[in-house]
Amino acid sequence: MSKGRTAITGAGIGMGALLVIPVAAGAEDIKVTNLNEDGPGSLRAAVEAANADPDADRVLFKSKLSGTIDLDGNDIDFNSADIEVVGPGARKVTVSGGNAGGGVFSLFDYTGAFDAAISGLTIADGERSEGAGIRIVGDVDVELSRLTVTRNHTDGNQAGAVHLQGDGLGSLQIERSTISGNESTHTDAYGGGIYAGDGGFTLVNSTVSGNYSADDGGGLYITNNANAEIRSSTITRNRAEQEDGGGLYAADGADVVVRGTIIAGNTAGGDDTTDLRLDNADSYSFSFSLVGDPDNHTISGSTNILGVDPKLKPLKNNGGPTNTHAFKKSPAKNKGPSDAPNSDQRGAPRKGKADIGAYELTKCEGVIVNRVGTAGKDKLKGTKKKDGMLGLGGNDKLSGKKGKDGLCGGSGKDKLKGGPGKDKLNGGPGKDKEVQ
Repeated sequence: MSKGRTAITGAGIGMGALLVIPVAAGAEDIKVTNLNEDGPGSLRAAVEAANADPDADRVLFKSKLSGTIDLDGNDIDFNSADIEVVGPGARKVTVSGGNAGGGVFSLFDYTGAFDAAISGLTIADGERSEGAGIRIVGDVDVELSRLTVTRNHTDGNQAGAVHLQGDGLGSLQIERSTISGNESTHTDAYGGGIYAGDGGFTLVNSTVSGNYSADDGGGLYITNNANAEIRSSTITRNRAEQEDGGGLYAADGADVVVRGTIIAGNTAGGDDTTDLRLDNADSYSFSFSLVGDPDNHTISGSTNILGVDPKLKPLKNNGGPTNTHAFKKSPAKNKGPSDAPNSDQRGAPRKGKADIGAYELTKCEGVIVNRVGTAGKDKLKGTKKKDGMLGLGGNDKLSGKKGKDGLCGGSGKDKLKGGPGKDKLNGGPGKDKEVQ
């Protein structure tokens, strides 16, 4: 199996701690320059060129490129070489299957093992029998980061959005991503959002929300001896229509570890197990997690919070690369593990006692943060309401509007400009410019 990267696993995965494909001599950066379905400068052509190169390649996007790449039902295949696709951001570029009878990305070990990483995109409107958004089969190690995977549909029996069939060799890691609004409508459907079977599966700092399965596992279905670890994530508002495990279903020898995670507010049409169905798992353990309805499962440990409402707000843009469920007052506050990732799904730092789930309640000058920058150069603008803006690294420009905003720069040379309201400005380290 290809081992071009070194896995960073276990406790303490922080912002950007993904596996990285080292660039070997002869490898290159391949640029996507347009939103065409095919042809020179397209995403498809870039991935095909990378497939043909035995060295590890990166696929990058032209600066300021934004819009939708409509694949019209024709998958983009990763099949033979180590590839890293780095998108400009999930809010900027969507790769769409066009609801035309095909998926979006397929990763198969046709000619041998390889590694792949995909980040910074929205993957939507795929339509096929398994893994309509992303399908992974065989000896392939895949990392997905800063993705939104939404509106994908399968009428087969496995995974509306993301499907892993690792054959005992492959693996999937999802970080800082949102899997939402996907569906699997077959009468024996398993996993409206994610299906992970016979491989290694990790979900970190991510949200699985509003997915639908006509049978089991509205959010996630983990099976076939898969080894699964779910940490600092939020699984909510998913539905299993006919049977069990509205949030999470584990079956057929799966081993599941859940830590620092919210699983609540899911529904199921079966007699019980609205949030969980775990009695078909080989083993499971929970710690520092909030489970709304544990039903008949024995979840031991004083660090868990059981049978309560986490009081999550609707899924929306609370800052960062992907949407999250925020909260203002929640029993999840300050109840997470000490080894939680050092930032939340948005990139906002976790300070002191971490919160349970993908979202960390963070404030800037007393205002709840709803705009979050990156380690690079960012422009953050407020709304007509009360905003908290967090620049993080880079030379950022933060602009308030109406309302009593809180503006916090990071370690770079920042420019902070208040609006008509009574704003509070904090430039942070570095030579900053503050204009009230």
